[in-house]
Amino acid sequence: MRVVVRRGSFIESVHPIKWAVWRKGVVEGCGVRAFHHFRSCAKPFQAAAMLSTNLLQHFPLEPDELAIACASHGGSDVHIATVKKMLARAGLAEDDLLCGTYPPLDHSIRRRLLQQNTPPTPAQHNCSGKHALMLLACVHMGWDIKTYFSSDHPCQMRCKEVIKRITGSRRVGYATDGCGVVEFVLPLWAMAKAYAQLAYPRILSNELTTLRNAIRSNPVHFAYESATPTLLLQITGGRVIMKTGGAGLRCGVDTETGVAFAVKTVSGSVDVPTMGRERRYQLADMAAVAVMCSLDILSSKERRQLQWLLRIGLLNARGEVIGEATVET
Repeated sequence: MRVVVRRGSFIESVHPIKWAVWRKGVVEGCGVRAFHHFRSCAKPFQAAAMLSTNLLQHFPLEPDELAIACASHGGSDVHIATVKKMLARAGLAEDDLLCGTYPPLDHSIRRRLLQQNTPPTPAQHNCSGKHALMLLACVHMGWDIKTYFSSDHPCQMRCKEVIKRITGSRRVGYATDGCGVVEFVLPLWAMAKAYAQLAYPRILSNELTTLRNAIRSNPVHFAYESATPTLLLQITGGRVIMKTGGAGLRCGVDTETGVAFAVKTVSGSVDVPTMGRERRYQLADMAAVAVMCSLDILSSKERRQLQWLLRIGLLNARGEVIGEATVET
């Protein structure tokens, strides 16, 4: 599989796709044993690691809070309010977030900040929900809140343990994510297997079931209004969960059948050149939808609603269509 970008009738770039599918314990795909960075696709399982401390007995989080803990959110006012609500439960404030700052993923929010000449805040960081949950776990367990991002901190050690258990991978590499916490390097098959656990968990079943239900019922908190993960949840009625990860990774699962997938754009995070549009999509989104179509994860109606993601027109600065990006198998 590959995504081909044409300017006019001529090929401008070609982007190979690696993918893995986990279906009833059987793996198939292309490049399934290749190791890649799990990036933000690990968030639901990092959240499960925090819930495994019995955190919810101390802090009875609501579904929107649990969903944003698994999210790469857009930085909207709703997202910021939810993160601050989480922090307030433990008497914490935005300054306690150690994720740093990053421009909001929602380009409408990003543009508004630029127009107002306002810098982004830590709560607007797409990983702030994950960090807020880690802080709550630290308060609950009596762990230091100033070093929770360190690789040898109990918070990160628990994440490492849970990732190993859920993926079943004998080899796991470690790196540092963009938000400062531990990040994982795994084969694609292990990522797909992890997402299958969201449908029918055999490990941390209560935690993963709670998170799955929260994600399904809060599509906007799981990403943002125009994001592909949110669109998928809305179109499928919460049945299909797909998570975005940095450098062109997408992982997801049909929560009814348990069929799960991991899709990686070899060239990384590449935007489809649709200049002037508020909605921006990456080649990885196109590839993920193509994989879901090939696996019959999407119904005929759902395919029709998402068909445009398999062929996106390229726009220039004047809004003229000057080419297209397509998925080829």
